[in-house]
Amino acid sequence: MVEAHSGEHLATILVKILEEYNIVNKLHCITSDNASNNLSMVKEVERLLEERDIEWDHTKYHIPCITHVINIAVQKFLASIKSDCLEDGTRPSTASSHGVKFSDMVAKARTIAKSIRASPQQWKQFQLICETYQIKPLKIYIDVSTRWNSTHRMLERCIFLRKAVHRYAENHPDLQTLSDKEWELMELLCAFLWPFKNCTDCLQGTTKPEVDRVFWAYNRMFNEIDDFRDTLERREVKRQPWTAELKTALTLMENRLRKYYQKTESPAVYVDAMILHPKIKLAMFKTAEWNSGDAEVYRKESKDRYDANYAGLKLNPSSEPSTSRKRTAGEMEEDDYDKFLENTFGGDDRHEFDTYIASPRENVKSALDYWRNYHRQSPRLGRMVRDVFSVPPSGSGVERQFSIAGRVATWQRNKLSAKTISQIMMYKNHMDRSGRSLEIASEWGELTGFGEIESEDEEHEQEEQAAVKTLMEWRSNWKAGLKKMKT
Repeated sequence: MVEAHSGEHLATILVKILEEYNIVNKLHCITSDNASNNLSMVKEVERLLEERDIEWDHTKYHIPCITHVINIAVQKFLASIKSDCLEDGTRPSTASSHGVKFSDMVAKARTIAKSIRASPQQWKQFQLICETYQIKPLKIYIDVSTRWNSTHRMLERCIFLRKAVHRYAENHPDLQTLSDKEWELMELLCAFLWPFKNCTDCLQGTTKPEVDRVFWAYNRMFNEIDDFRDTLERREVKRQPWTAELKTALTLMENRLRKYYQKTESPAVYVDAMILHPKIKLAMFKTAEWNSGDAEVYRKESKDRYDANYAGLKLNPSSEPSTSRKRTAGEMEEDDYDKFLENTFGGDDRHEFDTYIASPRENVKSALDYWRNYHRQSPRLGRMVRDVFSVPPSGSGVERQFSIAGRVATWQRNKLSAKTISQIMMYKNHMDRSGRSLEIASEWGELTGFGEIESEDEEHEQEEQAAVKTLMEWRSNWKAGLKKMKT
């Protein structure tokens, strides 16, 4: 179908599903990546809802996937230093005669990685080399063009296995070894890109609300760009042939990041999420990154949204969520008494939003844990909390479900129905969230390869932890040197 992925067609399907579940008038936010068809989809959703006399503004309720934004920004950075020409058609001012060029460095690392993985014999050779250096033998990831962190993971793994990689390349005349300058550049880039990978990992989770982290993530990334730019101004770094190229790439990356940062001005969910986090409230808006007076402006705007949508709600006590623990008779009587007082003497005498803001900030780790208990004292504000914190800042969790479906619906299981695939995915997700491993019979694992995939995932996680430990040591040294330079 030609129209299968058009924005108009996607909007029609989405509204149809909302009507099927009778929630078309309860649509709050849509989180999606920044593909053009998704942008046209939310515009069409607004039009279709307007035909049904439902007000929904796509500029306020469309949430760009933050991990996709990070991917776009870092891809811009990597594409600039990988290419031989810049956007204006000029060549970057790198001294190729020095033999240090990012594109060459990546190509060498990729060729070595492919060689190691080319055959069982060559993998065995690499394992023996690793054992000689007392390094755990790990396979090097191959980067793909669509995911920037795949390039980062490949270079990170090469750094961890540096001695073995260098010896392996020396033993194969058809491979080019990496020079000391190239290794230095590789370490510098991995240290710079590490916070972006960390932000991606933090924001793509699905087990707790993270939309309040979005502003923090943007600020952190801008600060990392500024720190890296300061590093490139250091005397010993300024003389490097690749410094000018990296400066240009940083500017392109920062411009792309600011383009998406400006889009956070319209969706109110970012501001409301920070204010409704009991550990933050208005404190974030009083830091140096914000203008004076921002705290009061955002407080008033958030209060206006509460007054317009939640202050006048008539609550049905039976509709309020209950805690999972069974309450005692005394607790039930006390809750009923509190509800009686609220319904009888609440109203205009007690403004829940103002009361919450006026109270001291709470030193809690989880906003959900706080509101799970506090929502009984402020049930209307609790409704606002549920709407705000239910908005995911990223769609990566949904994309992972597609990956899981691909592992379930393999060619060996081509007769599984859609319902069965869905049930298997839900069962496995339940097992993961319960902290229980899925036991797979050995003969079934051999037949399907599913057991091998599970064991590889566990091995990769252990490998990542070992490599990250080394990388963090480099990053710590780099930060210490930058701090010393500033003082």
